[in-house]
Amino acid sequence: MKVKVGLITFMILLILKLSYAIEINYKPSTFEIFNDGHAIRIKPTDEASKQNIVIYRNTKYLLKDVHIVIWDDKAPEIHFLHISANPSLGRRDKVDDVLVIAVKFSPEGKVNETLERIIKNLHRGIGIKEKVDKLNVGNLLPDKVVPFKEIQRDIRIPIPSSEALWLILQNPLLVSPKQYKELKNLKLERFTNSPLEENN
Repeated sequence: MKVKVGLITFMILLILKLSYAIEINYKPSTFEIFNDGHAIRIKPTDEASKQNIVIYRNTKYLLKDVHIVIWDDKAPEIHFLHISANPSLGRRDKVDDVLVIAVKFSPEGKVNETLERIIKNLHRGIGIKEKVDKLNVGNLLPDKVVPFKEIQRDIRIPIPSSEALWLILQNPLLVSPKQYKELKNLKLERFTNSPLEENN
């Protein structure tokens, strides 16, 4: 009986481990930082996109965009948007072809040096791009990326109406109170339907 219980426990733990099996490999790379009027965009160059990858459910994804979204009455969020390295028939309308990792900001930490570089290089004017080298966006993820919730929903930016697979991290990204306030004070279009809020 004990053997059977032990086996069941092992199988449950194995299933939980496999369900959270994700490999994130972001490297210091070159990005363009700009305000598009809707979000702070941190866009990798074509070469940087190939260097920053995620493997989830045996699918390799290339990082195509990172955007910080500001809300009036909710915590700011950062969304890491990826496209499958081998999209189905070259199309982007299959859910598994687009992967978004989403995380909330929390003002309960210390200064995040990567975020500090982004804020300093961000022009307040819309569309003015600043190229930044050796930026590691992996530092914009919390120390623990699991657990997370998996949902399917569309993306509004930067590929409107595309269906995507979202991984919503349950641990926030801790930044300093000053950085959090600076994000909240940015003049960007405010959205009202956060995927993080909808699925709590």
